[in-house]
Amino acid sequence: MLNFWVKSRYTLWIVALVWGSLSCSKDGDGPDAGQGQQVIPRFFSAESPWNTPIPEDAVYSPEGDARTQKLANPSLVFQVKKSDWTQWVYHAKESDPTVTFFISSTHLPDNTDNSRDGYVEIKMPAEAVPDRGCSTCPGGFRNGWDDDSPGFDGHITVIDPAGEYSHEFWHTGFDENTRNYTAVSYARVPLDGKGVNIQGQLTEKLTGEYRNPDFLTYGWGSSRSYGGSNLGGLIMKGDITEGKIDHALAILMPFSFIGFPESGYPLYPATKAEYACAETGPIVMGTRFAIPRDIDINSLGLSAASKALAKALQEYGAYLIDSAGEGNVNLNADGVGAQGEAEALNARSDEMKKLLSLLRVVQPEDPAINTNTLPKPPGC
Repeated sequence: MLNFWVKSRYTLWIVALVWGSLSCSKDGDGPDAGQGQQVIPRFFSAESPWNTPIPEDAVYSPEGDARTQKLANPSLVFQVKKSDWTQWVYHAKESDPTVTFFISSTHLPDNTDNSRDGYVEIKMPAEAVPDRGCSTCPGGFRNGWDDDSPGFDGHITVIDPAGEYSHEFWHTGFDENTRNYTAVSYARVPLDGKGVNIQGQLTEKLTGEYRNPDFLTYGWGSSRSYGGSNLGGLIMKGDITEGKIDHALAILMPFSFIGFPESGYPLYPATKAEYACAETGPIVMGTRFAIPRDIDINSLGLSAASKALAKALQEYGAYLIDSAGEGNVNLNADGVGAQGEAEALNARSDEMKKLLSLLRVVQPEDPAINTNTLPKPPGC
């Protein structure tokens, strides 16, 4: 039944993409969201935080809130990362080669924690490559690691042929001696689940274990700082140019904006406070930002692409799930298929800044999860 449902979902996706290609606006800037455009199917279940709309009676932060004041800096760049420092997502076929990944934290320099080493065999397209991390970084899978390497995330996500799981890796490489691919982190994420709570301080509170036993993980486990799936909040092909963004977004902010929560826990759906003592800013991982519902999106004079983003930010919001370079607030688009989505939004930098200025913090929806206390790590 699950295979049938998933395969049907991807069939509908293809139909939606074809239909959307026939209904795009003439100027190539995407549809006017709200005029009956096809909706691109989402990852994860309807109960996932990524697919849960903001309640009609939501409470938003007031003017002058320290968290939103951080976003008021006019020098900030609000953009969608489309190839570097984003996620690269591939859909495998049964005819693709079977490859072996050896996952170990020892693939990072000076790290000898190999307590979660493991091997994974998956189908992966021959043309698959990871995120380079920066425009001047070497492309493809690296051969070895060293302290002098330029910035490199090396994320890659491969959806299995049946559409049941995403195989999510970070810091990927290739070992010429063993002919195995390597990674520092790995998580197998069910696509019919919630896509969150893979690991972290809050995971330990909720499940009794730092690594959620419902997920297969090796190395450092979850590949994103918030402790959940790479696919959460990712802008995919068709989200802007051929449909409506029907899910929450992942937002990344400067490291200096992010703070370790006094409670010791991030805000769900984040389950991991990545940098612990080093986090000193006012915004806690997992904070949800949104455009308040009383703002009339249609009155803002936005292009079709920006309006589609604005409506998503109003209906679903965006969760802080990772850090970005200083001076940048980023959204992520799939580096394989969503280049056009990112370009349509980045072409309107003035409109992007306008949307950033409208964001407010949404009050956490589950105080039972988000208000318990945990001592800070020793030395904080």
